[in-house]
Amino acid sequence: MDDHEFEICQIRRVIKTGAFNMTVSFVAEKTTLTGNEVIARSKKAVSRFNGFVWQPPPRNLLGEMAAELHQQVLSQLLAERWEPTATDKDGKITALKRLVEIGTKRSKPGPTELLKQLASLRDAGVLTKEEYDEKKKEILGDYS
Repeated sequence: MDDHEFEICQIRRVIKTGAFNMTVSFVAEKTTLTGNEVIARSKKAVSRFNGFVWQPPPRNLLGEMAAELHQQVLSQLLAERWEPTATDKDGKITALKRLVEIGTKRSKPGPTELLKQLASLRDAGVLTKEEYDEKKKEILGDYS
């Protein structure tokens, strides 16, 4: 399988609490060379707290509703040909993989894209004008 490889992703619960509410959602993140990329997201469920006393969220926010939010993300991934690979202790799918052709994932950028990247490095002060000009000649020479 030298012309294919697997992408992997994981589904995780995101809980955010504020002074008067709690938000629960699920995201699927694909692991890339530069970090994680969110590829699917559920709707958010919000629970409001009463008064100034923190109370645990209603059971349905962490139970039935959470299962529904998880299913939203999972359905998106299964529609895009992701295959389950791992589950949590409750049997919910938490990790998936997908077979990808290497050529579609790692195509060499063309000169226009390389020059844009180079210009952004120059504009950010990472490269001097001389370094930019030298690398620009090298890129244009490779494609002439």
